[in-house]
Amino acid sequence: MSGAAHHQTRYNYYSAQAWFHMDRHQHHQNQADWHASQIPRWP
Repeated sequence: MSGAAHHQTRYNYYSAQAWFHMDRHQHHQNQADWHASQIPRWP
């Protein structure tokens, strides 16, 4: 494997890891918003 191809593979790997963590964070934020929406707001 050439150095450039290896670097690209590592870049893709870390990029995928970053996206995975961002996606998990967004999922948790959505859950928090959902729980907040379940709290009744009395007029």
